[in-house]
Amino acid sequence: MWRSCASVRRLPEPCRQMKIPGVSWNAVGEVSVSAQGKREHMQSRKLFTAALLLASPAFACSIAPSYMPFEHIPEPPSSPVSTPPPQISVDGIRRGHAGDAGMCADIGFLSLKVPTDPAGFRFELVEGNLPVRFPQGFIKPRKPGVLGFIWSDGNTDAHEPIHAIVKVTAVSSAGVMSEPLLLKIDHPGVAPGR
Repeated sequence: MWRSCASVRRLPEPCRQMKIPGVSWNAVGEVSVSAQGKREHMQSRKLFTAALLLASPAFACSIAPSYMPFEHIPEPPSSPVSTPPPQISVDGIRRGHAGDAGMCADIGFLSLKVPTDPAGFRFELVEGNLPVRFPQGFIKPRKPGVLGFIWSDGNTDAHEPIHAIVKVTAVSSAGVMSEPLLLKIDHPGVAPGR
């Protein structure tokens, strides 16, 4: 009750009977708050706000991309030179599951093994369903030999199957493009209750 008493200019009789640190009032009920009282009130408001933030669910899931843009010299329009398709394979697919979104439980992850030589890769969905949204342009891995892509897979343990074909093209820093690779990406999905 003392907070409601301290927040009005003219105090009702029950409030005048209370002893509130840093707050005083005159005979007609006008409130006067000392500098110390104001500091204590602000400190209690800050503590209350901090407690609310700590008690509320946190949405702190943050995952940095495993790739970065790849800079290369643009290939001349009439360049007949190309290299063989890149050797890329699916290393794994992890589906999201029911749980705390703040702990990234709902995140799906696609991991690809890629060549370790310096090259950039461009990914384009050709057919099928794939929850991943590939970045525009050419990218290179932050960690040599591995590219990872994430997506929000839903806060559930049941997931639809994934069947997709992705066209992957590599480019050297000199701008020489590879022949495209058609990479098949499959996951059987997860049935409800499994």
